[in-house]
Amino acid sequence: MNDGLRRLNEHVVPLEEEHMQQLYKVGTAVNEMLIVNRATRPGRITMIIVKEELGF
Repeated sequence: MNDGLRRLNEHVVPLEEEHMQQLYKVGTAVNEMLIVNRATRPGRITMIIVKEELGF
């Protein structure tokens, strides 16, 4: 989890910051995050992993 959070803050946020500045002249930040530790009802959560670059 530490590696994922570090990647979010060191890689993803700077890219999104640049994107938002270019489009809207505003900044960005990680404001909300969902972390699922355990599913209380198995089979109700679906995760989709896309192994290609998406977006900007």
